[in-house]
Parts: sequence; C-alpha cells; structure tokens
Amino acid sequence: MHFAFIGAGNMAEAIARAVVKNELSAPAKIIVCDPAAERRQIFAALGIQTATDNLSALSAPVIVLAVKPQQMDAALTALASDNRVADARVADACIAEKLFISIMAGVSTATLEKRLAGRVMRVMPNLPIVGGAGMSAVARGARATAADEELTLRIFRAGGEAIALAEKHFDAVTAVSGSGPAYVFWLTEMMQTAAQKLGLPDDAAALLARQTVVGAAKILSTTDLPPSVWRERVTSQGGTTAAALNYLAANQTGDAVVAAIAAAAKRSAELGKSN
Repeated sequence: MHFAFIGAGNMAEAIARAVVKNELSAPAKIIVCDPAAERRQIFAALGIQTATDNLSALSAPVIVLAVKPQQMDAALTALASDNRVADARVADACIAEKLFISIMAGVSTATLEKRLAGRVMRVMPNLPIVGGAGMSAVARGARATAADEELTLRIFRAGGEAIALAEKHFDAVTAVSGSGPAYVFWLTEMMQTAAQKLGLPDDAAALLARQTVVGAAKILSTTDLPPSVWRERVTSQGGTTAAALNYLAANQTGDAVVAAIAAAAKRSAELGKSN
C-alpha cells in the first residue's frame, strides 16, 4: 500500500511503525508531510519519505490526516489550492480519488466532506497504539465504501484492536477509550501513593502498582471473561479485597467514575460543535 501522512506527531509515528511492522506497506511507499524538521528526521530514520508541504501527500491514494483539529484549516486549504495544477477542476478530480483517514478529535466526516472532494473515514485511536495495544473506532463518511472501511480497519488493527461504529457513538468512544488510558494511569498513581503512605519504599511502591495494573490488563486481554467475573474471583468474603471494594462502594466511587466519563463525552460533543 502507498500511504501519506499529513502531520508527523506521535500518533502518526505509531501508526506508521505499525503499518511497516505488519508489512502493510514498505517505508519507501510512505510519505510524511510536516513543517517540523525534528519530526521529519524521526520518520526519515525509518526509511520513510518526508516533505515540508502537504501537496506532496497527493501522490498517495490513502492520506491520513494526523494534525491537531486547530490546524485543520491550514492543512485542508493547502490541499485545496494545488498550485501545480492549472485547472482547479483537475485538482478537485485528483482529490476526489483519494481516501482520507482522519484521526482529528472532534472533527466530523461531514465537516471534512464539505472541504474535500474525496472519501472520508474517521478514526478515534488511543495512546496504547504506540505499544501495539491500541483501541480504535472507525466510522464511515457518506462517500466512503465498505472497502474503505475494511482497509481502515486493517491499518488500525496493525496497532491493536479496531471496530467499526456509527459516528454518532464517537463522543462515547472518545470518553471511554480515547481518554481512558489517563484513567488507568491515574489509578496506578493512586495505588503507588497508597503504597508509599503504607511505608513501602518508592521504587517498590512504583513496581507493585505498575505491574499489578499490567498483569490485570493482560488477564483481560487473553481471556473472554468479563472484568466482573475476575473481580469476584479475587474477592473473598470478609477479606482484604472486599474491605477495599466495600469502601469504594460506600463512597460511591463507581458512580463518580461513570459521571466522570459522561463529563468527558459531553466535552467531546462540545468540541465537535466548535470544530
């Protein structure tokens, strides 16, 4: 496959590495466009082509839009004003042949389709894609095809799991999996802090908290049993785990977590309207 990336941030790097590692594309068939020299150097070291202008991305049939939402206007304006093509209608025809895969948070496919003549797929990936354990949701734009959806799923499954969902669910996806790694990191921090307050050395507290989260996540990733079953299996009546879980329930911690994720979804919707 021949890919182009507009934007050379960490997420673009993670996707490109996954694509190359899983042999969906050779490095020489990928081009990354970004004005930042230090970011281009990272991709060049991988054997990937780089460019400073976004127009170079038009050489590829699949273009990943990996810029921040606030950079969208500049990126799309550059694509729409292809000064290498004398007739603007020819430029539009060229763009119409492309598949654009957007990972810009809060930017709908409808918004992009107003600006681009091509087919649009929207994806919400998350940070663990960097380690090959990402969770991505994929939504089809009005002009995108089933083949476009399948291709997008293949690309993001190279970096973890990926599912197809209706775009109306993306605020919830953002709140659960997009922001979700931060919740896990926060819980790990709290476990480490508690361990330190109980008198454990800092290095031991950090290792105990981190490895416990890693181990629990591995169990969930390698079995089909829901987390509730595993929670019950490690909770003995009247035991230490029960004491902790009872305290959390008495303080309505579960309700607070659900409300926090709802707040994230609400903010995602607000950002989507502003974009």
